[in-house]
Amino acid sequence: MSLNFTEFEAFAEAVQDASFTIRMCSLEEPKWSLQYATVGSLRVQQGYEGGGSFTEGVTGSDGWTFFHQLPPFYANGKGATQDGVFAAPPGGEFCLACQPVHDWLTVFVPTSLLFPSPPELEFAPPARPQLLKPPPHVTRRFTSLVRRFLSAAEHRPQLLDSPVALDCFQNDLLAATKDLFTRWRDSYRRHFVR
Repeated sequence: MSLNFTEFEAFAEAVQDASFTIRMCSLEEPKWSLQYATVGSLRVQQGYEGGGSFTEGVTGSDGWTFFHQLPPFYANGKGATQDGVFAAPPGGEFCLACQPVHDWLTVFVPTSLLFPSPPELEFAPPARPQLLKPPPHVTRRFTSLVRRFLSAAEHRPQLLDSPVALDCFQNDLLAATKDLFTRWRDSYRRHFVR
């Protein structure tokens, strides 16, 4: 679904997947938009804001939320790079800040899908909100999948009624999301071997 807004408050109420407060800190144009879709157990969103904002809140208790935006933006006080993805575990507190006009995307993944087995859960990163720094190609694949799917769903809404298409996209996006943890897993394994 795609929505356009000329009022910030209406836009803020439409954003999903967290309990939060969002404040506008600058305005360049009175324009906001939001696209979102449910894909199997995953939920994806893409937003555009006509100015800077300051958002603080807590994620839901049943899964992880991943947030990406091009810099400059800050996640829990840390400046993000172009390839950074902010990951918040269930019940994770977050504070996101940015100044200029920007667009962003989020992906919500249930914990049981992200870490389906005890060994995978064992290798999961510490359950705290953090700025992941995956290789550039991993971030590009993750963001491209979300943008392409939302664009395709907007132009061909029948995709959202196709179990095969939804299952294929969910599997691809789930794999791309797991890959965001690549550097963390590699450094954890190196530490374990030492």
